[in-house]
Amino acid sequence: MTSSFTKLISKLPPAFTNQFRNGNFEFAIAGSLFAYLGYSVFENNQRLEQMKRTQQMMDSESSKALRDELRSKYLNTLEEEHRVKQETLDKYRSSKSLFQCEVMISLPLDGQMGLQNVALGDILDVIEEGVGPKNEYSLCRFITEGDGSDLTPGQIGWYPTRCLREKENQEGSFWWRRFFR
Repeated sequence: MTSSFTKLISKLPPAFTNQFRNGNFEFAIAGSLFAYLGYSVFENNQRLEQMKRTQQMMDSESSKALRDELRSKYLNTLEEEHRVKQETLDKYRSSKSLFQCEVMISLPLDGQMGLQNVALGDILDVIEEGVGPKNEYSLCRFITEGDGSDLTPGQIGWYPTRCLREKENQEGSFWWRRFFR
């Protein structure tokens, strides 16, 4: 290995081979390593300074005021959702059911109007059809007691119509009535 390296160096011009003999090559490598080390330390210090500035901004009065404002807006939104849900519940609590459906596909719904925690096989009273975005939801009331469901009887909300199947053998239930609306 050493002999092949010396043969390679001997083929180089004398001005270049002198650089290896007087230590310039080693100085160049050491200088590069120190430059990289210096750059790395500089970047690390810049990152730490940025973190300190960010922390100081987070601790400032304006930041606290902004956080308080966002928190109050969030709480107002929660109160508004609860109010809308309660109004819907009060409005449709005693409404007559159009028909009953069984949940065929259980979907995790969110939002203020979605009927949440519905399980496969739950029985729902459909109070109104064609509600919600693109009229693809039914306003439903939960009627089944217990049996693994997290819903309470009387809970009202929207549920996708495509996930429901009308229960058969109901009095006054006509499957074909949907086509003539």
